[in-house]
Amino acid sequence: MFLRITRNFFQNYKELEGKDVQIGEWQNADFAREKVIVAHRAYFQNQVQVPESFYQEPESAEHLPPEELI
Repeated sequence: MFLRITRNFFQNYKELEGKDVQIGEWQNADFAREKVIVAHRAYFQNQVQVPESFYQEPESAEHLPPEELI
């Protein structure tokens, strides 16, 4: 019953927004788990940029504060 009520809610909610909606069938936990794993991998492959190094020596000392402040 819960799944039918939830499906009906989203069907009506989207129609009230003037959007066309096609609701598919409910899937099991294994299906959802696989989708989360795929999304997680895609995020780390495409979004997170690993820096070339964690620390780089400055090219010059111009930007450093005067010696008395160090």
